[in-house]
Amino acid sequence: MPLAAQLVPIRTVPVASGDQFLVLPSSNLGMAGVRFAVNDSLGDPWVNPAKGVFIEESSFLGSPTFYGISDNGGSGKTFPLAGLFRGADWFGGASLAMQQVDNSSGNRIFIDPFVQWIGPQRRLSDASSRNLYASGFLGRRLGTGPWSIGVAASTAHLDAVDGVDLLYAGADRIDQSGSVSDLRVGFYREGDRERLSIILVNNRISMTHDVTYVDFIWDDPIQRPIAQARIEINEDQTQTWGGQLSWDRDLEAPLEAAQSYTTPIVLKRNNRETLLVLGADHVTAHDVTTGKETWRVGGLNPTGQKYFRSISSPVLAGDLLLA
Repeated sequence: MPLAAQLVPIRTVPVASGDQFLVLPSSNLGMAGVRFAVNDSLGDPWVNPAKGVFIEESSFLGSPTFYGISDNGGSGKTFPLAGLFRGADWFGGASLAMQQVDNSSGNRIFIDPFVQWIGPQRRLSDASSRNLYASGFLGRRLGTGPWSIGVAASTAHLDAVDGVDLLYAGADRIDQSGSVSDLRVGFYREGDRERLSIILVNNRISMTHDVTYVDFIWDDPIQRPIAQARIEINEDQTQTWGGQLSWDRDLEAPLEAAQSYTTPIVLKRNNRETLLVLGADHVTAHDVTTGKETWRVGGLNPTGQKYFRSISSPVLAGDLLLA
């Protein structure tokens, strides 16, 4: 989603954090995150709190998650507990999650016994670290109209973020500590065929990385190498103001006829590309650079059958479009 793309956990370099931040409930988690295409009554309110209007009834739930990163890059497990409530006009939710992150199995620097160590005794690397997350949202429907509004806040105490070790090549040890906070306001309007979603968000990240390196020096008086620790303190602190405005409109199609499994195709004419989409009993054409609809053709389901899904993709044959 566009808003999620504005909130990258680590800003200094693009590194993957696996599924570490999948700590909130979702009814569409197994659908590769296509919540922009399908309403997610459990997951959408945490993104836009005004969408808590989709909550059908009060409930408690937990959805433990487990993940791993290839090449021994780390793994973790999360145990969340969430509660959702719905009244006549008001709605809300709260979530608390505990997480254990197993650190990557990168090799520590080996120091030969012949090398003399200078300084405090070396500490063993922690096998795992723990994080704590808390989130909540509250909203209400505005009267009997189509609008709803909501506010949400979340915070996290972090002792480990996956991928940080990729920032410090050759480090002997990395100690992390910090927090993440998120405040957002959401608005949502649902009409008969149109939906409008507005989200404003302020996100803060404050992490400290105590990075330990090992320096090797030749000592002439004792005629042997010595090793000593060097600690660098690095901060990853960012504040992001973001927003998302999304609007969608249903085409006139009954029930399952509005569903489509087709693949869009590209029409190239006069050095111009047009995207052709078949679905909801229509073929629509869109400018590939702006997404703007340029034309449409309907009437593909003249009898108005309710279970008339679009399955086969459209095909171009010269100047003829088959759909």
